[in-house]
Amino acid sequence: MRIVERPSPQEALEGVQEALRKGYVLVLAGRCSVNYSGRASSRLGLGDRVVIYKPDGSLLVHRPAGYEPVNWMPAGSYLTALNEEGLCLRALRRKPFEELKVTFEQVYFAAAGLLIDEEEFFLYATEEEMKRAVELRPSLIEPGFKLYSREKRLQLT
Repeated sequence: MRIVERPSPQEALEGVQEALRKGYVLVLAGRCSVNYSGRASSRLGLGDRVVIYKPDGSLLVHRPAGYEPVNWMPAGSYLTALNEEGLCLRALRRKPFEELKVTFEQVYFAAAGLLIDEEEFFLYATEEEMKRAVELRPSLIEPGFKLYSREKRLQLT
């Protein structure tokens, strides 16, 4: 894993291009803006973000809080890196057409390396399945356990 702190725009560009050539996972943190066009359109002004690119073509842009990306591109996207008044990442998808452009004013750090994960993922039960199982057989919790109420779904307006 190679990590570079506060690279110049040229160093960041060369590092990203090398990571793309080698099929590495790439993680960048920095001050950037984000523009998306495709099935919809969005614009996100300058802010501190974490950008993750995976060799399958997926690209994720995260804000400092929350677990979901604010913008993303799915696997199969094609990423290019340019120097346009700072490092610019451009992810393209052909069908349906989508473009996500991330322009860095400053890169705080860049990390790139080969990650290997060959293990199979097993999901044994979802929360909804567990809830349903307890509703059908409350004794799964303990003998004599009785269910007195269920969660109510609220309509938020």
